[in-house]
Amino acid sequence: MGELITRQQADALFLAIPVLGVVAAVVAFAVTRTRSGARPAVAAVGWGALPVLMGLLWPVYNAIADRLGLDTVRNLFAVLALFITVGAAGGAVWARLTADAEAGVAPGADGGDATV
Repeated sequence: MGELITRQQADALFLAIPVLGVVAAVVAFAVTRTRSGARPAVAAVGWGALPVLMGLLWPVYNAIADRLGLDTVRNLFAVLALFITVGAAGGAVWARLTADAEAGVAPGADGGDATV
């Protein structure tokens, strides 16, 4: 039985997804900017960042799988640690951005650092 999808096809797909995600985010931002408040704009930017992040993590995932082996427990734990770390960092940034958007201030405008 042959492969259902080749590595080259998967790589091409994971190159197209970030581009389409950014286009979708720009459209969502254009639609939501007419609403009052900053929260819809923050949501559009956040959703637009997800496909870009996915496109950046795909080569990292492949490098880990190539180095440790696709069907190994070490690979599972390495990828699990990577995605937990990225998820926690993304959640912290998202919480900060949405808290600032609900308060009506620009991120980092409270005198603190804009980074989390």
